[in-house]
Amino acid sequence: MKKINTFRTWLLLSFSLSIIPLYANAELISEGEKTYDANCAACHQKKGIGQVGLAPSIGNRDFLAIASDDFIKSVIAQGRAGTAMVARPDLSGQKVDAIIAFLRSLPISNPKVIKVDNSLKFTGDIKKGADHYLKFCSSCHGTEGQGYSYGGPGPGIGLPSFLNQASDDFIFQTLKHGRSGTAMLSFIGATGLANLSEQDAKDIIVFLRNIDKTTTTKTSAPTGASQYSLCVSCHGQNAEGNIALKAPALQHLSEDYIVKSLKKFKLGARGYDPKDINGATMKSMAGMIADDKTMVMVAKHIKSLAVKTPAATIKGDATSGAALYAMCVACHGANGEGNPLLKAPALAGQADWYIVAQLKNYKAGLRGVHAGDPEGALMRPMSMILANDQAINDVAAHIQNLSKNKRSK
Repeated sequence: MKKINTFRTWLLLSFSLSIIPLYANAELISEGEKTYDANCAACHQKKGIGQVGLAPSIGNRDFLAIASDDFIKSVIAQGRAGTAMVARPDLSGQKVDAIIAFLRSLPISNPKVIKVDNSLKFTGDIKKGADHYLKFCSSCHGTEGQGYSYGGPGPGIGLPSFLNQASDDFIFQTLKHGRSGTAMLSFIGATGLANLSEQDAKDIIVFLRNIDKTTTTKTSAPTGASQYSLCVSCHGQNAEGNIALKAPALQHLSEDYIVKSLKKFKLGARGYDPKDINGATMKSMAGMIADDKTMVMVAKHIKSLAVKTPAATIKGDATSGAALYAMCVACHGANGEGNPLLKAPALAGQADWYIVAQLKNYKAGLRGVHAGDPEGALMRPMSMILANDQAINDVAAHIQNLSKNKRSK
């Protein structure tokens, strides 16, 4: 009898120990999904399916087979300069591990194991690589690998930030295997889209590594429209904004305010706090704008676009909001038209959800604290007068009515 009890104890203990990693893994994956949804899904979409022209599919079978955990960690920690992928040093190691665990737990068909040798350095013919690149890659990735800012569906594989993170073999294996379920098919071999030889692929990689030394196209003079292409994926073709990406409408703003805002983002006077994820994204994007002259061109283009009043998304009491808005009139105007002399932006025409988000940011110190934003410093104490979320919603509801009135005139 004693032997039976001992065996039962051993069996129960063994079973308990065997399921601990399963529960721990399940908990890590669950934490990863929550962290991913809060920090990554706006661009990469639910379950990492990606969004053409904005963010690649990172839940993709072939990407996960080629990308090591260390590669994903480096992208999260360092970001991708020149893209909307900002550095996220605020995400702890545990949170990043959880995100990776979640991505690797996603169901895939026909899983692959792809060995990537990051120590490999390829040699090749730059000229041949340029010819192949322009013929087979440029329509999606841009004539010089600019990626989404070029207006194409593919990421910026010619950007230094990408090339510093991706090894030669990482790019080679991508050309060889493609990305299942996307427009990025295999390009190597008889079954590949372009029937490239392995040396052809290496030539392309060598070209990419030397793209800054190679003139591939005659660059035409930039225009406001061409520079705004960097903004389209988030703010929309007509600068109407995008609630899913937390990108505000822009057409109702004055040229001067748009330029000043871009300068503040570029200088770090806005988007300075990692908790302000969308502001940090804008800070990165503004950093890609060459100079003040280009900012003016972008602003002029935005003002040439047709104004569209965003739909109401916030439930608030507009009557109560009108009473609270009385304190805003001196700067923003009775009709939310703004005041250029006071550098106060127009509010009529802006989405109600963005008004709410920015008032909360002011109250939380995510905006209006930096020394380079004196106008924001004036707004912060005004936001503090709004006692709670309901008061903020009420003000937004009143501004939404002002937007409707402006549209009807």
